[in-house]
Amino acid sequence: MKPGGKLILTTPFPCSKPLLEFLAMRLQMISAEEIKDHKHYFSETEIQQLLKDIEFINILYKRFQLRLNQLVSAIKPPA
Repeated sequence: MKPGGKLILTTPFPCSKPLLEFLAMRLQMISAEEIKDHKHYFSETEIQQLLKDIEFINILYKRFQLRLNQLVSAIKPPA
């Protein structure tokens, strides 16, 4: 990522795992393949620490959709 670039990501919050797996595997309402792609459900603390470790700044965190998903944005600082 270029210096000054903005990272925007969304990911399911850990408490959504049982619900997503139930909707996918039992009810087949959502794609089981896509749910299986979620190898790890990151907590807010993990995301914040990872971004700080690789020196991102202006980290903004927000949960949405009944607090089951999370949105994060951060800036790669100028060199």
